[in-house]
Amino acid sequence: MKKESADNNDQSSTQTDTYIEREAQKGDEIEPLGDAGVELVVNLEGTIDALIEKEVIKLSSQCRLFKDETNAEDELAVFHRNEVLAGEFLGNGAFSEVHQVWGFQLANFGSRDPKQERARLELCSTTYDQNGESAYVLKHLRRDLHHRGANKFIHAAGDLVMEAKFLSYFDHQNIIKLHAWSGPTTAYHGNTHDACFLVLDRLDLTLSHKMIQWQMNPQASEAVYSPNLCDYNEKLNIGRQIASGLEYLHSRDIIFRDLKPDNIGFRGNTVQLFDFGLCRELPESKPIEEKTFHMSGVGTKRYMAPEVFLGKHYNLKADVYSWTIVFQSMLSLQKPFDMFDAIHYKDLVCEKGARPPVFQEWPQGIQDLCRNGWAQDPHDRFTISEVREEIERMQAQMPAKGQHGYVAEVTGGNETPFFIERSSSFDQSSIEDMMDNICSPHRICLRIQGVEAPKGGQSFLRMIEGQMIRASAPYERHITSYPNLKHLRSQYL
Repeated sequence: MKKESADNNDQSSTQTDTYIEREAQKGDEIEPLGDAGVELVVNLEGTIDALIEKEVIKLSSQCRLFKDETNAEDELAVFHRNEVLAGEFLGNGAFSEVHQVWGFQLANFGSRDPKQERARLELCSTTYDQNGESAYVLKHLRRDLHHRGANKFIHAAGDLVMEAKFLSYFDHQNIIKLHAWSGPTTAYHGNTHDACFLVLDRLDLTLSHKMIQWQMNPQASEAVYSPNLCDYNEKLNIGRQIASGLEYLHSRDIIFRDLKPDNIGFRGNTVQLFDFGLCRELPESKPIEEKTFHMSGVGTKRYMAPEVFLGKHYNLKADVYSWTIVFQSMLSLQKPFDMFDAIHYKDLVCEKGARPPVFQEWPQGIQDLCRNGWAQDPHDRFTISEVREEIERMQAQMPAKGQHGYVAEVTGGNETPFFIERSSSFDQSSIEDMMDNICSPHRICLRIQGVEAPKGGQSFLRMIEGQMIRASAPYERHITSYPNLKHLRSQYL
């Protein structure tokens, strides 16, 4: 679950009531802020845990989710730091680091609630998976964070506690699961960087690593432009799972605010969102779709919605923009806006609407999805539910990789999309079989979608048109990709 590094220019300078999450520095080095920061920490040593608790109270006091009577965080197993055996260093972000969990060494700190003791013992018994690999990771603040000033330490510590509180209430297959933690802010008594920690599921790899694997394919560059080489179903499936996790959050008025390949992981074939330090609850319950709110300008620049970067009010549609940028980068295998510094990003992307390329060789549905997902005006963007629904529609109609043919989608009569195999010549019987499926006394809208722009495609459509006329089947008139075929709505995927 190691995070990819990125450059310092990748971050907006916008900041209001909380810290800005920066992408990890190249390597593990972070430039210290000098002796003043260290001295400030020393001066606050006696009260830093109280300041962290004050920060958490400020962030959580108005959160409706935490007012639930179940108090989900009390259900988590609680460990002292000395009881968790940390192993291999796996990676770090700007404010936290992650280690493999080698095991647990339970200590006797007096009587415990029986339910709490069972939770601790259960976690100890599942330290390793069926392959003998460590099943969990330990996440805590970076050991060098003290040197960057007390304020950064307090804000980062508060966000780590908030991440635990949020994750304790989440239960979705596309969101990483929190199994245990150190308890509330009193864990920071003593001011050590790892006093407060989370025990999370270990992920196999991040989307950043997955994209590197795709790039290493000898045909990677050709696959970007070739429907026969690109496995659109794989990319759509990953995009759908990311959208499903976001949809779960949005249904609870939670905005993620830092969606990027480094914060998306895999457990087997399951995609999971992680790193919830910047997620927040909307100020209002179930607001109308168009309503926006004043919230902190946080996130990672290249995936950040224009309205967030510019310090404007925003809403859940900011996550949709980020999803679309991530999805496009999965298809293009290119880092978005890689040559843009903050000035060019503000001018070209945020103010003039520049976006990553959408190639005409991509399925038309995917092209439309990108344009609707990153629209300059948030009101024009899809909701994340519409994104997920559109992907599912495309998946139902998408032939397998390398399969040549058409999918007919019919409204009226048989509404189940069905695949029509395309060979070098179209025989009459295959068209007659298709007509048996679609002809009905109901109004019919037929859409033929091709995996690639085939030779003889228009003649094939004309043959279908002729069959429909001979069958006297009523149909809607649409003029789209083939203006000379007035009786068919046809578009190539």
